[in-house]
Amino acid sequence: MVSYDTKRQVNQLLSIKDRIVNQLEKPGTMSSSYEMTIPDDQDDHEYTVRIQTPGTDVSLRGFPCLSSLGFQIGDGHLHLLAHYRYEYLISKGYGNYLGLARLQRYIADQTGLKPGVLTVTAGRAYVDVSRQRVRRYLEGLPLD
Repeated sequence: MVSYDTKRQVNQLLSIKDRIVNQLEKPGTMSSSYEMTIPDDQDDHEYTVRIQTPGTDVSLRGFPCLSSLGFQIGDGHLHLLAHYRYEYLISKGYGNYLGLARLQRYIADQTGLKPGVLTVTAGRAYVDVSRQRVRRYLEGLPLD
Protein backbone atom coordinates (compact mmCIF):
# COMPACT_ATOMS: atom_id res chain seq x y z
CA MET A 1 0.00 0.00 0.00
CA VAL A 2 2.93 2.37 0.50
CA SER A 3 5.14 1.24 -2.37
CA TYR A 4 2.88 -0.24 -5.04
CA ASP A 5 4.96 -1.50 -7.93
CA THR A 6 3.64 -0.25 -11.27
CA LYS A 7 5.43 1.71 -13.97
CA ARG A 8 6.36 4.02 -11.10
CA GLN A 9 6.34 3.46 -7.35
CA VAL A 10 3.18 4.87 -5.76
CA ASN A 11 2.49 5.46 -2.07
CA GLN A 12 -1.22 4.75 -2.16
CA LEU A 13 -1.89 5.76 1.45
CA LEU A 14 -0.21 9.12 0.89
CA SER A 15 -2.39 9.64 -2.21
CA ILE A 16 -5.56 8.97 -0.18
CA LYS A 17 -4.38 11.18 2.69
CA ASP A 18 -3.53 14.04 0.30
CA ARG A 19 -6.89 13.72 -1.43
CA ILE A 20 -8.77 13.92 1.89
CA VAL A 21 -6.72 16.93 3.07
CA ASN A 22 -7.36 18.65 -0.28
CA GLN A 23 -11.12 18.08 0.05
CA LEU A 24 -11.21 19.27 3.68
CA GLU A 25 -9.76 22.61 2.55
CA LYS A 26 -12.69 23.19 0.18
CA PRO A 27 -16.28 24.14 0.95
CA GLY A 28 -18.68 21.27 0.33
CA THR A 29 -16.25 18.47 1.16
CA MET A 30 -17.03 15.26 -0.70
CA SER A 31 -17.69 12.73 2.04
CA SER A 32 -17.49 9.35 0.33
CA SER A 33 -15.02 9.38 -2.54
CA TYR A 34 -12.02 7.71 -0.94
CA GLU A 35 -12.04 4.10 -2.02
CA MET A 36 -9.19 1.66 -1.75
CA THR A 37 -10.26 -1.27 -3.84
CA ILE A 38 -9.22 -3.36 -6.78
CA PRO A 39 -9.82 -1.25 -9.91
CA ASP A 40 -10.33 -2.71 -13.36
CA ASP A 41 -7.47 -0.77 -14.94
CA GLN A 42 -3.96 -1.63 -13.74
CA ASP A 43 -2.91 2.00 -14.18
CA ASP A 44 -5.83 3.32 -12.09
CA HIS A 45 -3.87 3.49 -8.86
CA GLU A 46 -3.69 7.16 -7.98
CA TYR A 47 -6.55 7.11 -5.46
CA THR A 48 -7.08 3.40 -5.22
CA VAL A 49 -5.03 1.17 -2.95
CA ARG A 50 -4.20 -2.07 -4.69
CA ILE A 51 -4.83 -5.10 -2.55
CA GLN A 52 -3.35 -7.42 -5.16
CA THR A 53 -1.44 -7.14 -8.43
CA PRO A 54 -3.50 -8.04 -11.54
CA GLY A 55 -1.85 -10.69 -13.69
CA THR A 56 0.51 -11.67 -10.86
CA ASP A 57 -1.71 -12.56 -7.90
CA VAL A 58 -3.83 -15.07 -9.79
CA SER A 59 -3.61 -18.13 -7.54
CA LEU A 60 -6.83 -19.50 -6.09
CA ARG A 61 -5.02 -19.74 -2.75
CA GLY A 62 -2.71 -17.27 -1.12
CA PHE A 63 -4.44 -14.14 -2.39
CA PRO A 64 -5.19 -11.38 0.11
CA CYS A 65 -8.45 -11.94 1.97
CA LEU A 66 -8.87 -8.18 2.40
CA SER A 67 -10.37 -6.97 -0.86
CA SER A 68 -11.36 -3.34 -0.31
CA LEU A 69 -11.24 -0.36 2.00
CA GLY A 70 -13.59 2.60 1.79
CA PHE A 71 -13.10 5.82 3.74
CA GLN A 72 -15.94 8.27 4.42
CA ILE A 73 -15.88 11.68 6.11
CA GLY A 74 -18.70 12.85 8.36
CA ASP A 75 -18.93 15.42 11.15
CA GLY A 76 -15.17 15.67 11.56
CA HIS A 77 -14.71 11.90 11.67
CA LEU A 78 -13.07 9.45 9.29
CA HIS A 79 -15.11 6.25 8.97
CA LEU A 80 -13.70 3.05 7.48
CA LEU A 81 -15.46 0.17 5.75
CA ALA A 82 -13.36 -2.94 5.10
CA HIS A 83 -14.45 -5.99 3.13
CA TYR A 84 -12.86 -9.42 3.37
CA ARG A 85 -13.45 -12.13 0.79
CA TYR A 86 -13.01 -14.76 3.52
CA GLU A 87 -12.14 -14.39 7.18
CA TYR A 88 -11.20 -16.67 10.04
CA LEU A 89 -13.16 -14.83 12.73
CA ILE A 90 -11.36 -16.13 15.82
CA SER A 91 -7.74 -16.76 14.85
CA LYS A 92 -7.42 -13.76 12.50
CA GLY A 93 -10.28 -11.41 13.35
CA TYR A 94 -8.82 -9.54 16.32
CA GLY A 95 -5.50 -8.92 14.59
CA ASN A 96 -7.29 -7.83 11.41
CA TYR A 97 -9.55 -5.41 13.30
CA LEU A 98 -6.65 -4.03 15.34
CA GLY A 99 -4.64 -3.40 12.16
CA LEU A 100 -7.60 -1.73 10.46
CA ALA A 101 -8.24 0.47 13.51
CA ARG A 102 -4.58 1.51 13.53
CA LEU A 103 -4.71 2.31 9.81
CA GLN A 104 -7.91 4.32 10.34
CA ARG A 105 -6.32 6.25 13.22
CA TYR A 106 -3.19 6.90 11.15
CA ILE A 107 -5.13 8.33 8.20
CA ALA A 108 -7.38 10.30 10.59
CA ASP A 109 -4.35 11.77 12.37
CA GLN A 110 -2.72 12.67 9.05
CA THR A 111 -5.84 14.47 7.86
CA GLY A 112 -6.82 16.22 11.09
CA LEU A 113 -9.96 14.12 11.51
CA LYS A 114 -11.04 11.93 14.43
CA PRO A 115 -11.40 8.16 13.93
CA GLY A 116 -15.06 7.29 13.40
CA VAL A 117 -16.92 4.03 12.94
CA LEU A 118 -15.00 0.98 11.72
CA THR A 119 -17.24 -1.48 9.85
CA VAL A 120 -16.01 -4.87 8.65
CA THR A 121 -17.90 -7.19 6.30
CA ALA A 122 -16.96 -10.61 5.01
CA GLY A 123 -18.20 -12.46 1.95
CA ARG A 124 -17.68 -15.65 3.91
CA ALA A 125 -16.71 -15.93 7.57
CA TYR A 126 -15.48 -19.02 9.37
CA VAL A 127 -15.71 -19.53 13.13
CA ASP A 128 -12.50 -21.49 13.49
CA VAL A 129 -12.96 -22.82 17.03
CA SER A 130 -15.55 -25.09 18.62
CA ARG A 131 -18.97 -23.85 19.71
CA GLN A 132 -18.14 -24.85 23.27
CA ARG A 133 -15.05 -22.62 23.27
CA VAL A 134 -17.02 -19.68 21.89
CA ARG A 135 -19.76 -20.28 24.46
CA ARG A 136 -17.20 -20.33 27.32
CA TYR A 137 -15.71 -17.10 26.03
CA LEU A 138 -19.09 -15.37 25.73
CA GLU A 139 -20.09 -16.47 29.24
CA GLY A 140 -17.17 -14.45 30.59
CA LEU A 141 -18.29 -11.21 28.93
CA PRO A 142 -20.49 -8.62 30.64
CA LEU A 143 -23.35 -8.48 28.13
CA ASP A 144 -25.52 -5.84 29.81
